Amino acid sequence: MSVQKQVMGNIVGLLSAPTYSIFLFVSGQVVSTLPPHMNSAIMLTAAMLGSVELPAAIINVYFIIGELVNGLQWLGMG
Repeated sequence: MSVQKQVMGNIVGLLSAPTYSIFLFVSGQVVSTLPPHMNSAIMLTAAMLGSVELPAAIINVYFIIGELVNGLQWLGMG
């Protein structure tokens, strides 16, 4: 793996923590005027979309970046 890819991976990794913290803070400040059943539907949809994040990341790492992914990593995504 080239040094440029390693540096870029470190930068993206370090930026993910403050980004997620900001997301948690902002989402906690949102006040919804929707009925409870609509809030539940929206939260369920968001959770389902969020559950796709890890498999998408591992698949992209394998096919796009070309990094080797071991069996335990494939198993952990499932």
